[in-house]
Amino acid sequence: MGLVLILVGLLLFGWGMLKIPGHQVWESNFELNSNVRSPIIQLQPGSRSRVGIFLRVESVDPNPRQRGVTYAFPLSYTVLDRQGKVILTEKTAVSSESEKISISKTNGLESGTSLFEIFFAPEDGRVSLTYRLSSTDNLKSTTASEASVRLYDLVTPTAEMLPLILVSIGLLLAGILLCVTNFW
Repeated sequence: MGLVLILVGLLLFGWGMLKIPGHQVWESNFELNSNVRSPIIQLQPGSRSRVGIFLRVESVDPNPRQRGVTYAFPLSYTVLDRQGKVILTEKTAVSSESEKISISKTNGLESGTSLFEIFFAPEDGRVSLTYRLSSTDNLKSTTASEASVRLYDLVTPTAEMLPLILVSIGLLLAGILLCVTNFW
């Protein structure tokens, strides 16, 4: 019984964590310091959606392991509906402190996708993006070598998944406890 609880807890936890970022529906590589406009992108009508920026950075610090890699690249983006009406506009930064998924860190190199504000797709689900990411790190500690913009739909806010994640952790702990007590 303990093993069943552990398995169910792991499955629920994994499902919950995969659901938070949403479903990637579009991606495009782009040059830094360029004003870019996307084509029309089809999202699930009315779904929670969000923009993500993938960025690969390299530390200019000779010893990044001691201090860690910190960076902040200025970003501005706007989400527009099919008629050009602004749904969301934001001036922010792709930074080492941004909410991220899929992070990789090796010897002063870091890559990952930073996630930004959630917005609701319009009734027809069609949006376009305008965006610009600066190549100048405000902290002057890294250089960027690769960037792409990603659009996600069917996003579930972390707060909504929290009860499921807590239940899954409880099931894991209960399963472990049952296994340990039955073992002795």
